[in-house]
Amino acid sequence: MLLFLDGDIVIPAERLQRFVKACYLGADISLNNVNRFFNNTARIDAVSMAKSYLNRLLLRPDLGFSSMTAVPHAMKRSVAAWLGYDSLMVPPLAQAKAILQGMRVVQSASVDVLRTNRKRIINQKTNNLVKDLILGDHMEALSFLQSMKSERVFFFDQLRRRHIFGHIGRTAKLASNHFVLPNDV
Repeated sequence: MLLFLDGDIVIPAERLQRFVKACYLGADISLNNVNRFFNNTARIDAVSMAKSYLNRLLLRPDLGFSSMTAVPHAMKRSVAAWLGYDSLMVPPLAQAKAILQGMRVVQSASVDVLRTNRKRIINQKTNNLVKDLILGDHMEALSFLQSMKSERVFFFDQLRRRHIFGHIGRTAKLASNHFVLPNDV
């Protein structure tokens, strides 16, 4: 089993055991259930929205704000090897790949890392490099999902009837690629 931690946050071993135990009991990946720490909507920032949105796109709204981006979490070594250890550098992408492959991703324990995460120059409100990195990671995961499924991933367009305009849409796209101007302006 692999246990992912933040070196700045001290967590008692017995609380960490829950993550590893979940993997021994059949989970492939055991996430930190951070959902209960979002009882105040003011805490829902862009990063949290990205986590929730990715989970919804993956048809896992039950995961809410939980993500491999947040530590602690655990996974089976075999899962990490299958995903590719290098893919763990982009946690949301690794999570998306795991869920698409039908791996069992669960939330096994709750550790409040939101309150205890140390503030540094790189993760403050303005010029937040950590936020930018995490949002970029989520964009990479979204791009991967779209390449594997479709632009709308698993969601169908229930209101618009785009198929009616199939031919017109292709013609308009073709015209825009050739910069066709009316009356040869």
